[in-house]
Amino acid sequence: MPKISALPVITSPDSADELPIVDTSTSSTKKMTLTKLKEWLQSLVGWVNTDAIADGAVTPAKRSGGFKIGLLTGTQISTTGNKAITGIGFTPKLVRFTALPGSSSSNAASGTGAMTTSTQYTTSFSLNNTNQKSRHSSNSQCMSYMDATSITPVILGAYVSMDADGFTYNISTGVPGVDFEYEAYA
Repeated sequence: MPKISALPVITSPDSADELPIVDTSTSSTKKMTLTKLKEWLQSLVGWVNTDAIADGAVTPAKRSGGFKIGLLTGTQISTTGNKAITGIGFTPKLVRFTALPGSSSSNAASGTGAMTTSTQYTTSFSLNNTNQKSRHSSNSQCMSYMDATSITPVILGAYVSMDADGFTYNISTGVPGVDFEYEAYA
């Protein structure tokens, strides 16, 4: 067999192509097709063929891990205090937040953040029609949103807990009119 460096390079292998495998327990060289190698690797990492799953078949109750996407409405965020989000179906390890501001033709603002049981962060920015720019970032909060008119944070939220069926966060500063999308990961 020639050295590997002397073999021609192929950029798109065929599923029936074979790879040499050295069996160290018997000190012999064997072969494996690309298809068999793929099947073996998928079995190691718990791969799931999502094309074979019927729509609606995977729900939070049927997941041992996974994710859930939801919406925190502006009315939920407009009042201060602890807010418990339930119905996730698992205890999240990570929750990410993204502000979904209302439309504005002359101002731009954005906010994003995340929380785990041990850390949290947020960053937000705004730019108004007079080119006033403002940024906010914090590692003691998990959500923020800048107001482009006053150039100050008008929404600030912090981690409270990851719960058996969701999570809890605390709004210390809130206003109506800005929704937040959340992504909870098991």
